[in-house]
Amino acid sequence: MGRVSDEQLDHCEELLLRVGNLPDGDPDRNQLRDAVVETLLPMADAIARAFPHGRQSVDDLVQVARLGLVKAVAGFDPKLGGLAGYAVPTIRGELKRYFRDQCWEVRVPRRLQELRSEVRAGTERAEQRLGHTPQVAEIADELQIGADEVNDGLKADVAYSVASLNAPAGWDHDGCEVGDLVGAPDGKVEQVPERVSLRPALERLPVRERQLIRWRFFDELTQQQIADRLGVSQMHVSRLLSSTLAAIRAWLEGDTDQIVVSHPRRRTGAVALRSAA
Repeated sequence: MGRVSDEQLDHCEELLLRVGNLPDGDPDRNQLRDAVVETLLPMADAIARAFPHGRQSVDDLVQVARLGLVKAVAGFDPKLGGLAGYAVPTIRGELKRYFRDQCWEVRVPRRLQELRSEVRAGTERAEQRLGHTPQVAEIADELQIGADEVNDGLKADVAYSVASLNAPAGWDHDGCEVGDLVGAPDGKVEQVPERVSLRPALERLPVRERQLIRWRFFDELTQQQIADRLGVSQMHVSRLLSSTLAAIRAWLEGDTDQIVVSHPRRRTGAVALRSAA
């Protein structure tokens, strides 16, 4: 029990009996309790270090166990049994509550935390009884709950332990980490809404202007490269682009009845883009 002898336990019980005989407010009450806590600290520390801690700091668990010890000393009633029989479950209970409430990678409601524990325990019992890994329906039957609740408990189990992006990706990935396999943001994906909203406007453009937009913004040709293809000057391409973009902008802003793309070479005349209606 963590380097605490039976004689020390008996002495601590005697001190707590004295506490019970002192009136409320007597300063000796706190002094006697402090003496008991100090004597039993090795026991609390040993319980904390023996507790399955996973990724949690042992020092944190020691502090939690000591808090449980303080609560046990404060709430001990010698009429109900021995000190060790009360303190040990109290300390372990405090550690369990700490894991239940504080050690989740993703915060979930208390009911789901409890459901996770129930489903894990039910899964283990069903596996021992059936001799194979139980299905959701078999776990539900074991716990006498619905399959939906079992699924909720299994999902909550994922929230309790989240894999690190720095974890090894696997034996066949030559030492790379999980984070190395996560894709980077794709700028073209972010452009999808804009492209979808532009499609109706582009469909209303004359063939030459539509081809012009494609070369410039989708194929990423320079104005000079476009001019060479059309056999015109770069300045002429620039004017065509400006007028076409103005027409598209007007359409996107709601002017769908008549959007004009002026042709720089034409003093009169214009190409009207009308809505499909």
